[in-house]
Amino acid sequence: MAANFVLLFAISLAWASDYLFIDWADQGLPPIAEGAAMAAVAAVVLTLVVRLGMKQALLPLLRTRPLVPLVLGATSVAWPRLSVIYAEESITPDIAALTGTTVPILTLLVTVFITREQPFSAQRMAGVLVALVGLVVFVGLGDGVSDVPGDTTWSGMLIMMSGGVAFVFSGLYTARAASDLEKGPLTVWVMAAGALMLAIPAALLEAGDFHTPQVLAIASVAASGLVSMALAYLGYFVLVGRGGPTFAALYAYLVPPLGVLVGVVVLGEKLTLEHLGGLALVLLGLWLITRQTSNSEPSAAASEALG
Repeated sequence: MAANFVLLFAISLAWASDYLFIDWADQGLPPIAEGAAMAAVAAVVLTLVVRLGMKQALLPLLRTRPLVPLVLGATSVAWPRLSVIYAEESITPDIAALTGTTVPILTLLVTVFITREQPFSAQRMAGVLVALVGLVVFVGLGDGVSDVPGDTTWSGMLIMMSGGVAFVFSGLYTARAASDLEKGPLTVWVMAAGALMLAIPAALLEAGDFHTPQVLAIASVAASGLVSMALAYLGYFVLVGRGGPTFAALYAYLVPPLGVLVGVVVLGEKLTLEHLGGLALVLLGLWLITRQTSNSEPSAAASEALG
């Protein structure tokens, strides 16, 4: 059980650090090319790890289920990656990390009201409301306008939330269409499809913007591809096998506070009382969403992690 929690923390920290890598990479690459380069690095690393390290064949999955990697490449890699990159042009990494809480919130709302996979719970709905209020407090109603005309913090958050919607769809689609597939080869082809989907528009739309990137930008792209995409995705699938999908999904609740911590420690971001209050409300809301009442059955996450 302890190993599962260590792995969960490591995956969450890897994804939280990605906001920082993207912020640095923005200094030297056009946004679409930046996302394509990160995904390409991840695809190469994953190919080597899965094919040579894990000794798993790659082609059988592509021959039998070619549509699955294409759908997941678009919804879990290409658009979410672009949404974060474009969003961070107007919002800071800490706000981007907290905006990521919309993924578990949206997932909860979809599974309760649309797919009916979870029963309605007033406590969980209250948690959604508290978490959203926490986001408003953290950002500040008066801090939405940036120095760029027409560019606002709130528009950046909406862009990033659109990537969250795509990621929610990706999770639901994976549960239905890819639950029987080997996760190593699947991750390789999903990442490769995402890289290709980003590379084509980058070549068409940003050809005139290419120039020699700074060393920091190159290092950030490599770090994001290796740590925040390749290893984090592989670690996630390993955790699914060890602790179950419900336990593995808890990463979404750890990434926001870890992202804020990374911004404070590494970037020297100012931590105000509004930040602390908003963060506390977000964490309280997420606790209400995941908390089991005393008269309910033990959660699937706890059962899988302990089992």
